[in-house]
Amino acid sequence: MPPKYTKDPRRSLPSSTPSCRSLSSSDGGGGPSSHSGHSHLSDREVTRNLQEGIRHRICYLSEQLRVERASRDENIMSYLKLVASADRHQAAHIRRAFERVNQRTSAIISHIECRLRQCCQQLQELEGHRPTGPAPQAEGGSDKDDQPSEPSTTCPSSPGRQQELLLHEAEEVRSSCLGLQGPYQDLQDRYLMDLPVFLESLQEQSVLLSLLLPRRTLVVEQVDSHLQRHRDEIYHFQQGLACTEEKMAYLSYEWAKEIWEVMEVFKSRLAKLEALQQTAQVEVTARLRSRPGELLLQFMSLLLVLACATLACVSTICSCPLPWASRRLRMCTVLTLLVLGALTWQKRHVIATTDWQVWIPSRWRPDAKNSRPSPGG
Repeated sequence: MPPKYTKDPRRSLPSSTPSCRSLSSSDGGGGPSSHSGHSHLSDREVTRNLQEGIRHRICYLSEQLRVERASRDENIMSYLKLVASADRHQAAHIRRAFERVNQRTSAIISHIECRLRQCCQQLQELEGHRPTGPAPQAEGGSDKDDQPSEPSTTCPSSPGRQQELLLHEAEEVRSSCLGLQGPYQDLQDRYLMDLPVFLESLQEQSVLLSLLLPRRTLVVEQVDSHLQRHRDEIYHFQQGLACTEEKMAYLSYEWAKEIWEVMEVFKSRLAKLEALQQTAQVEVTARLRSRPGELLLQFMSLLLVLACATLACVSTICSCPLPWASRRLRMCTVLTLLVLGALTWQKRHVIATTDWQVWIPSRWRPDAKNSRPSPGG
């Protein structure tokens, strides 16, 4: 704000800082006694007083310089904030006011720095012309032979010279203060001229803020509601995902359990089938070993039946009167059949059992029904 820029440059010295009049009066009051007696104690006291006064002034000027620099930095920050929040026309007014105040502050800082340099030079001169009397000899007794004393003519002349320098500086300060009154008055007038503009801009900004505040509150509420809704959706989604994971785990467990049960059933059935197959193989092997004799007997009985039937047919044919057949033909036929039957009875041991099984059809075998697998297993 512009009120931050205005500062009274005519600051009074602190109470602990001795003024030029006090220094001159003290120097004038003590001058005749010091010059008359040429005492080293009075010269040392005057020099110490002058040094203390200059040190106090240096401290005061350093503090004033620090305050002015801090004020300049604060003015720069305020200027940047105002320019950032102001429009184009207000920024031009603010820039002009800041330039004037910045020039004024820079002039004050340069003047304080000049005065500070002068005080430092005066302090260095006082420390360089410090008189050596009996007191320093008492404090450092062993330094009497090492450090030669200065001429006695410089001791009485140095306080008067310092007094003249201080008076001259006081006159310069007074003249500079009188010269700064005019620019300060101009700065104050310009500030009073720019103050209504700044107040108007601040009022407009306050109105804009008052208009934007409800809207900002509404936007914040909407954003909060959207965020809360999204949080709720995310929470429900996480809950559903957790439930789905639990269901999938349960279903996978159930499926694994069912598959395991089916596998166990299949294993048991395979074991049963293997056992049935082994028993069937054993039974078939036993039957194959015990059946060749039975088959042979049955086949022989079949052959006998066939032979009987053939003989019956032959006898029937022979008994029938056949005018076209001769007696010799019938006798040859009977003999041929008898020879074939005898040969067959003799060669029954030569034919293998497997050949009999091949010759006999499967449906005529007695173990064909028993060797078929059951439909259930």
